[in-house]
Amino acid sequence: MANARNTSRFFDEIDTDFEVNVIKESVKRRNDISIFLLTRIIENTPFRTGLARGNWKVVPGGNVPSDTIKVKTLAAAGPSGRKTKSGKGALKAGVTQILKSPNGDVTIYNPLDYVAVIDQGGFVPKNPGTSKKFGEVLVQDGFHVHAPRGIVKMSIEETRKAFGI
Repeated sequence: MANARNTSRFFDEIDTDFEVNVIKESVKRRNDISIFLLTRIIENTPFRTGLARGNWKVVPGGNVPSDTIKVKTLAAAGPSGRKTKSGKGALKAGVTQILKSPNGDVTIYNPLDYVAVIDQGGFVPKNPGTSKKFGEVLVQDGFHVHAPRGIVKMSIEETRKAFGI
């Protein structure tokens, strides 16, 4: 009878270890995918001042704050207080939030209203010609020329390809 109890306990321990390891691996993979996706989103965001790149946010779970648009943010400012075109501050803050998520589920969003226009090709007119301010064509077919397929869709495609999903 002692062997049966020991065997039962042994299998219980194996099951528990297996479940813990599978869950940890699953969360680690989700974190890896989320970090890669966030990186691609930031890098695929067109920039002039760095404001759009610097305002990507990550929230553990699926809840974006309801006052998102009202939030005034200085996330685009680097340590010196100057704007940065790299988005490194947003990436660092985002990775911190991703790693805080207990199950690996996160929401990535950008509170700047014009980012949706860039991402979804909503520029009007769709082909305005050369920008008077910058002296070059910035918009074609409603999309920013540096994000001709949008930001998020392209980033998801790149992430799926990189992770084979």
